[in-house]
Amino acid sequence: MVGDVLAVVVAIQNEKVTLTAETRRTRDSVTETLMVNNLFKAQNRILPGQNHMPALDVESGSDYRVSGNITRAETINISLAAVVLQILPNGKLAIAWRQEVRANSELTVAGVIRPEDVRSDNTISWDKIAGGI
Repeated sequence: MVGDVLAVVVAIQNEKVTLTAETRRTRDSVTETLMVNNLFKAQNRILPGQNHMPALDVESGSDYRVSGNITRAETINISLAAVVLQILPNGKLAIAWRQEVRANSELTVAGVIRPEDVRSDNTISWDKIAGGI
């Protein structure tokens, strides 16, 4: 019993996640008056007889919107070898395992199982494992 090895079968099908983000930036209109000093050397021809420089009124504003979606779907099928660490007073078994998974570094899990959930081929489904010891 303690020290026995059993296989934990992890079968997660079509686990999907969708992340959505949106950003918006708005800048209100800005009005500026710019004095024109001899614009293209045509000041006297455009406004003959004027004693002041012509002016330009300029308005500007902006509105930026950015949005995006990320959709991810995963299917995981893996068998892990777990070791029975302890038989609890209520008859349940404390198990633990550690497995290196190249895609996401290392997976370490520990939990409690009921002996009746262990199948005849000495395997147990991952969803039959209760949280930490």
